[in-house]
Amino acid sequence: MNKWYVYETSYIDWAWSALRSVDETRAILADNTNDEWGDLSQHGVDEFDASFAEARRLASDHGWEGDYRQGPVVFWLPDPDQNSFRYGFFWKQDNNGTCYTVSPRRLPWLED
Repeated sequence: MNKWYVYETSYIDWAWSALRSVDETRAILADNTNDEWGDLSQHGVDEFDASFAEARRLASDHGWEGDYRQGPVVFWLPDPDQNSFRYGFFWKQDNNGTCYTVSPRRLPWLED
């Protein structure tokens, strides 16, 4: 299992449509013939599902109350160790709009 970094930030209201949902990303990974995304064989659906479950568990440990106002969505970061991209997860909880980022890499600008 990957190491994850969890960040809690204030609300973000704009540009959610720029990111794909967890369900959309899962469907693309399951298809694995999607020419738009190229070879995704290193990102299996079982691994993705386990990673998202782990992300939710870790966010709960950091105060997430278990609901969504927006999201969950997927973002991708370069992984120079594997010469590929790794996914992370982001969502906003309903109560007070607190946002949770669960990332495969440290995001120092969120560590305030």
